[in-house]
Amino acid sequence: MSGDGEGAPRRRPRRLERAQVGPGPLSDLKDLLYRVYLAAGAPTLDEIVEDIAIDDSLTGAPGRDTVRRCLSSPEAPPNQADAVAVAVVLGRRASWDGDELATRIGALWVEAHLDEQPGKPLCAVTDPFALEVHRAIDLAPLRGGTALPGLPAYVERAHDERLYTVVMDAAAGNSRLVTLVGESSTGKTRACWEALRALPAGWRLWHPIDPTRPGAALAELARLGPRTVVWLNEAQHYLLTPATDLGERVAAGLRSLLRDPRRGPVLVLGTMWPEYWTRLTTRPPARTGEDLHAQARELLTGHDLRVPAAFSGPDLRSAARHARLDPRLKYAVEHAEQGQITQFLAGAPALLERYRTAPAAARALIEAAMDARRLGHGLALPRKLLEAGAEGYLTDDQWDLLGDDWLAVALADVTSPLRGTRGPLARMRPRDGRSLPPDPCFRLADYLDQHGRRHRRTAPVPVALWNALAAHAAPGDRLKPAREARDRGLLRIAARLYEAVGDADALLDLAGLLDEAGRMDEALDCCRRAADSGGLRAVRAAAEMLHDNGRTSEALSWYRRAAEAGDKHAVGAVAELLEEAGCPQEAIAWYRRAAGTGDGNSVRAVADLLDRAGRADEAIAWLRPVAEGGDSQAWRLMARFLARAGRTQEAADAYRRAVALGDPYAAREAARMPASPVGADEVVRDRQGGDRARPGTAVPAAGDGMEGALAPLRAGADQGDPQAMRQLGEALREVERRGEALEWLRRAAEAGCTDAFRPHAELLAEVGRTDEALDWYQRAADGGDSGAVWAVARLLNAAGHVEEALHWYRRAVEAVTDDDLWIASGAPGEHAPLDEVLARLGARAAEGDGEAVRVAAARLREAGRVREAIDWYQRAAEAGLDRARETAAELLAELGDVDEALDLLQEDADAGDVDARWALASMLREAGRTDAALDEYRRAAAAGSEDALWSLTALLCAEGRAAEAHEQLRSVRYESVPLSRAELADTVAGMLEEADRTDEAISWYQQAADAGSRPSQERAVELLGEAGRTDEAVGWLRRRADAGDTETARTVAEVLAGAGRIDEAITWYRRAAEQGDPCAAREAADMLARAGRSEDALDLLRDLAHAAGDANCWWKGAGVLLDLGRVDEAVNWYQRAADCGYPLALPRAVQLLHTAGRVDESLRLRRFGWEPDGSIAGPWQVRAVEEASERSAAVAGHVRRLVRDPVTY
Repeated sequence: MSGDGEGAPRRRPRRLERAQVGPGPLSDLKDLLYRVYLAAGAPTLDEIVEDIAIDDSLTGAPGRDTVRRCLSSPEAPPNQADAVAVAVVLGRRASWDGDELATRIGALWVEAHLDEQPGKPLCAVTDPFALEVHRAIDLAPLRGGTALPGLPAYVERAHDERLYTVVMDAAAGNSRLVTLVGESSTGKTRACWEALRALPAGWRLWHPIDPTRPGAALAELARLGPRTVVWLNEAQHYLLTPATDLGERVAAGLRSLLRDPRRGPVLVLGTMWPEYWTRLTTRPPARTGEDLHAQARELLTGHDLRVPAAFSGPDLRSAARHARLDPRLKYAVEHAEQGQITQFLAGAPALLERYRTAPAAARALIEAAMDARRLGHGLALPRKLLEAGAEGYLTDDQWDLLGDDWLAVALADVTSPLRGTRGPLARMRPRDGRSLPPDPCFRLADYLDQHGRRHRRTAPVPVALWNALAAHAAPGDRLKPAREARDRGLLRIAARLYEAVGDADALLDLAGLLDEAGRMDEALDCCRRAADSGGLRAVRAAAEMLHDNGRTSEALSWYRRAAEAGDKHAVGAVAELLEEAGCPQEAIAWYRRAAGTGDGNSVRAVADLLDRAGRADEAIAWLRPVAEGGDSQAWRLMARFLARAGRTQEAADAYRRAVALGDPYAAREAARMPASPVGADEVVRDRQGGDRARPGTAVPAAGDGMEGALAPLRAGADQGDPQAMRQLGEALREVERRGEALEWLRRAAEAGCTDAFRPHAELLAEVGRTDEALDWYQRAADGGDSGAVWAVARLLNAAGHVEEALHWYRRAVEAVTDDDLWIASGAPGEHAPLDEVLARLGARAAEGDGEAVRVAAARLREAGRVREAIDWYQRAAEAGLDRARETAAELLAELGDVDEALDLLQEDADAGDVDARWALASMLREAGRTDAALDEYRRAAAAGSEDALWSLTALLCAEGRAAEAHEQLRSVRYESVPLSRAELADTVAGMLEEADRTDEAISWYQQAADAGSRPSQERAVELLGEAGRTDEAVGWLRRRADAGDTETARTVAEVLAGAGRIDEAITWYRRAAEQGDPCAAREAADMLARAGRSEDALDLLRDLAHAAGDANCWWKGAGVLLDLGRVDEAVNWYQRAADCGYPLALPRAVQLLHTAGRVDESLRLRRFGWEPDGSIAGPWQVRAVEEASERSAAVAGHVRRLVRDPVTY
């Protein structure tokens, strides 16, 4: 081989890659080893091993693989002596101090081995229940006494395929995050557990829980290294942390981890209920002014994987096959309703049965726990809270009949296990990673928790539970219930809960409640109490509240207080309020102070106020140091003030500086001034977005301002500046002062300004001085201006000098680059006779210029000389230009020479051109040679043409061979992911529809719908409706709904409603609402109201509010009643909506009462809210105000007694 000869160059092996390690001692060790490796010149592994072998002083003797691991592996070197040996020989090559290096490497090796990375090796993670996978129901063991494994047999579904893809992407080296979103007990955590099997050896798993989940995550997140699984089961506990920013800090840390290549790959696996996902990922309305979950939203959005609540279709069949191996799965498949197999396995039916059949006291405990959780209480429910709250769920008779030991008996009932799983309530015991209150605490089963949230949404919360929350919940668990009470219009209860929390955040929330209730003084008192704890936010909140209520002087006092305490925002706010109040001098002083904190807006505000006060010189002096610091806006504002003061030259300079710093408005503002001070080029560049070949101008067309605009240019031109001469000439030309323009352009050109040559020539041509124009065009052309060459050719041609023109056309074609050749060749007859242009292109083609060939062919085709174009395209193909032969074939086909065209394409296809084979197949298809086309499409697809694969499947569908098309599409990949069953069927259906094979398309759309595609279902229904087959559509949808598809009921209703079958539609709307469809009740009510059946609409909404727990029904019903003019009933329905947590219901009811003329009632409702029984609350005060009132009353009484009997008192 040639490389073996003496003197042949030797290729040096590629440099070793740097180890990717997270922060910590191991990272320091790897970094030091790699730095000395680079400093040593990156020797080969063999060179390093040889150096070690000849050094008898070294105790380590690593081989090639060990050396490679020391330098490039993310793992710690197992032997200290090996790491030291590698470092010492590398240090010797790099002339480093060997003894010092050996000491540092040895110390870092020890630290790295002592430093335990977060988490544990994945191979040691063997207990799924430690990762919070639900235990399954317990059944008898298998025949022969063999015990069942801890988890039942697993049935993979569509989401498992997608999860596997994410996991494999992480295993391949890419950091990934995925959050499985689904209802309780749907298999989210189990799916994550199963996915761990796909990870190779060397991965770790980190499950942060001690002392709290977000606290544990923050403590060690920065130490995570590569190949770590971050296990965030119930991720809302990490990211949703009311009243603290812990969740946002965790989210920010996770985002940094995922983006850090040195710490990747990592795999973040999370699970979450849909309601928490919505809360964390929904952008708040702009009017709220605060975004509590911005980091979490950026982290999560686009990384959700939905887990269906039920098995359906193919999944059920797969579960039945797996059930042969596991009696628990078999029992669940046989007994689970509506495909809810995972819920059944987790004991859900038994939990519901225990709840529904529980004795009164036990049921009261469960419902108190359900309501406490849906009101926002944490997982740990204190026994005293449950005991006190349960009273509100018992009738008087039930309460009186309870025994003295009722609580112990009821707790024993609800905590006893069910088939190996937890009971409705489970005792929580303190342990590592879990901190609990001293009172015994219980946790509600997840499934019952979610059942309560869904089915008790419209159930009123008894006052006993509200009181229990205020008395017995931990302070941190009172804030969410307080906010829930506020949303429900229970202002008195909300105030009591806020008071019980007692921290600054709660007091500010209480202040907001009181402010909205029109109780401003009490709100301010809460702000004062919050501010007393050192909270600047409270001071600012009070100031904003006062300002919003028009109490400007008091707002100023509070803002001053905040400013003095160091609130930068408050400094600017004081200045703004003073300006609004007409106190410019004080405002200027405060704006100056705000400017000192770096507030650029305040800098400009000072200047504006000074200018308005007639102190322009002070404004300019104030702005100058800011402008000179690089602030383009300050230069522009200075220029404006200077121009108003008539200081034109200084204004011009200031505008130029603003333009130079990139100010987007400076040049345009200058051009609009009565005397524009900026040069022509700056204005044109600003307007056109960049420099042009020939700069223009934008000076005033006429008037007194024109000379002022030209003055700076004249000054430069008079001083002999060629560019200023050229700019002045351009400006004069634009305003039609041609004589002066010619003079200045001539001077610029003669002074050596080449940019002036062509503008001078153009202007000479315009005034008819052709010979002089040609001379200057010649000079421009000789200077490399290709546009000038074409200009000469056109000018000579127009003057009748054809031979000379042809010479210049030849020169233009020869000089032009490939990029400009198409433009330069022009349309036939535009620049020169086509044959002349072709001759020059031919000359270039003969020298191997393939682009010239392509351009010639295209120009001939445009001119209608198709046969000649075909010859040129073939020449282009021979020159190696892409698609030239295909274009020639297309032209032949247009002429009717299909066989010759096919021969051309066949030649390229046989030579291995995949695109040509695809074009060949397409031409065969157009020629009606379907079988041959299919064969060629298959060959092209097999050679890697994705276009050919799609064309093949489309043709198969057009020929009625949809099953074959379906098989072909199985090989399609999007970002390495195969099409799902639904996507495959939907694609085939679309192709069939495109081919007007509607019946077959409907069948395939139905298959796609059965595989889970909602859009395919909608399209199938649309096509059936268009074909007049409504009954068929309804029948198909009914079968889907009866098979457990809970999202189909409303579609059935809509189809029936469209057919005018209202009563049938109502039945299906009701069914959809009962299955949780949030839109069904509203659509049904609207339909009934349009049909004049408002009472039926109200009955339906009332029934669904109770039966389906649909809180929207109360709000919708209130609107129906309002339309009917029934105010009292509407207010009552708004109160029921509020009881479900509708925050807008209270202000809507207040407005409604006021509009009805019941002003006193409206005012009382606004100030005091509702009581849990629906009545308007009586007057109440917050505790601090109440205590102050009591002290005042006591003092007043003391004074009265003293006056009445001064001797005895």
